[in-house]
Amino acid sequence: MSTTSLFPQIEPQARVRRSRYICDTLRGMIASGQLKPGDRLPTEEELCKHFKVSRTTLREAVQMLRFSGLLRVSPGRGSYVQQPDLNSLLDDIALYSKTLGGTYAEAKNFSIKTLENALLTSHKAPLDKRRALFDHIVHRQDMPEQAEKREREWQVTLMSLTENRIAVIVLEMLLAIQKEERIKKFSDPDEVMRTIQTQIRLNSAIVEGELEVAQRVLRSYLGGDDVSESLSSNSNSNVMSMN
Repeated sequence: MSTTSLFPQIEPQARVRRSRYICDTLRGMIASGQLKPGDRLPTEEELCKHFKVSRTTLREAVQMLRFSGLLRVSPGRGSYVQQPDLNSLLDDIALYSKTLGGTYAEAKNFSIKTLENALLTSHKAPLDKRRALFDHIVHRQDMPEQAEKREREWQVTLMSLTENRIAVIVLEMLLAIQKEERIKKFSDPDEVMRTIQTQIRLNSAIVEGELEVAQRVLRSYLGGDDVSESLSSNSNSNVMSMN
């Protein structure tokens, strides 16, 4: 089996550098525990072929992770994941909050990637922990601040299924950066109902171990698409195989 078989295909969004997209994708895999300390990344040639980028672009992404303390590069041997340095990660997040220009786009994109990767191992969590997701469903009568708090706790509980404390802390910080925008979102009754529907559908999929459905619903919700359209879509899921 190819050493890049567990890596997602690159789908860069508009105006996002490909090196930044690769960096965020790998960072999300490290945060969710898919890539663990000591793991060796595939070779440059394999990663360039997989992500369809040049060596220069790939090396930019690797350097970003190296400066964040997430990768150790050994000349002639390759790049290895190392124990994430919490201070470095939090410094990155603090930098995001100062440079996003009020849009919070990068913080949101990173949190989406982190949660998507967390879904891939959610089926391994004990059933009682998966069912605990239902404890954080938003209520229709919630005020915006209360709805934001419930939904935030829901996302954190989902991330907790990975049993990766650093990933949980990082997600909490990312959501804190987005808090103002998130509260505004829950001022819309339609958005509250969409969140409730999403939570119920996603929780059920996680409890049942339906990873492709869970991935599709999460992408639809966090990406801003209509949930019902996502559930009726027959398009192929980009979920990475865990077999």
